[in-house]
Amino acid sequence: MVVSRLGNMRGGLAFLVAHRARFKEAPANFKVLTPEENEQCKNRPDESPWLPRQEPGVRPSCSLPYQLYADGALDSARE
Repeated sequence: MVVSRLGNMRGGLAFLVAHRARFKEAPANFKVLTPEENEQCKNRPDESPWLPRQEPGVRPSCSLPYQLYADGALDSARE
């Protein structure tokens, strides 16, 4: 019973977030790149200050449950 209630709450929350996003303003904090800046992004993306960067560090992940299963047999000719 508890799991189904949480599942319904998560779906409702996702709907509310998506619904609110419809009414937000379009992003206006962008910069039009010059041809030189565009070339720098293409040729040396790691040195470009205009491209996004991944945050440093490692985040531990949740383990995925799985069960290893194999099925096989030998016939009388052992092939």
